[in-house]
Amino acid sequence: MPEMWQLCGRRARVFKRVNSIVVESPNGSDVQAVRRMKHTVLLEGLNCDGVRLNCDRACFFFWRECWLRRVGGPAGDDGAK
Repeated sequence: MPEMWQLCGRRARVFKRVNSIVVESPNGSDVQAVRRMKHTVLLEGLNCDGVRLNCDRACFFFWRECWLRRVGGPAGDDGAK
């Protein structure tokens, strides 16, 4: 999603791994599907603000692990002295 670009370069903790999601039907019917996901995580505090879609859900963004870089130390500790 375009909103994710402004979050690139930030440090965030992995909130949890995503193994599967429920996909809502686009027409609002009760028919839903379960989609399996691999190598995908949710990051703490990096949620959609809903501005582009005029939405107030504050959904998590799905981050592929290959897009992320593991860093040492706690979040917020940039190692600067």
